[in-house]
Amino acid sequence: MGTERPEAATLEGAALDLAVAQALRLSPEFVDGVVSVDGVRFAPSRDWADGGPLIEQFRMRIHVLELSWGRGQALWAAEFPGFGFEDNGFAHGWSSGPTPLLAAMRALVAARALHRTAPADNEWEDAGRREAVALLVELVRRAGVGSPATPMRVQRLVEHLQRDGLNLGYRFTERPYGQYCETLASDLARLTALGVLRLKREAAGVSSYMPGAEAGDFVARERGYVDRHRLALDHLLRDGGGTTSA
Repeated sequence: MGTERPEAATLEGAALDLAVAQALRLSPEFVDGVVSVDGVRFAPSRDWADGGPLIEQFRMRIHVLELSWGRGQALWAAEFPGFGFEDNGFAHGWSSGPTPLLAAMRALVAARALHRTAPADNEWEDAGRREAVALLVELVRRAGVGSPATPMRVQRLVEHLQRDGLNLGYRFTERPYGQYCETLASDLARLTALGVLRLKREAAGVSSYMPGAEAGDFVARERGYVDRHRLALDHLLRDGGGTTSA
């Protein structure tokens, strides 16, 4: 599947502020550890006057994850919706952090990075890659029948599927909220841009993946491979792997 791309999840402080300014296609300056735009200090990951309007502009969703870390501190999660902002160069992004602003700005940077580095069409020319991505689309289609196929639920389902022995080539890393793969997130972003998948906003404000207009044709080209692994999908979904929505 290729190597993992640089992650926004580790950015903080001025480095994150600079990444946000670059993601917004501003012209930031970085002098003595301070980021400025047009001569004015810019600190969206630490100052609500800078970060708050961005959260509102991009309709970002922020919530506390159901866990604690460190000395009882809450861990915040933020979601960049992606849909409606594709023409601005953003995909769907998700990240976390010890404060709402930090989580939100990391998600914004991740959304830009995923759009910029999403696989080109020819990256799926290899038969193995094409088959794996087709199975991913089929997994999303079937997972969404019982409950919403949220981004994090899809991550969990694929991780469970690989743990059960069907290796799709994704490499997961441990995050405070569970196993996560940036390459998988970028594949999902690319499939959404191609119309193979689409993002739907659920009643609770959570985004979930659904099959798009091109899903049937996309899977049909690799139907033989998908059918060979139907029992593995049946087993995964019957046992409820990754059913917790997030």
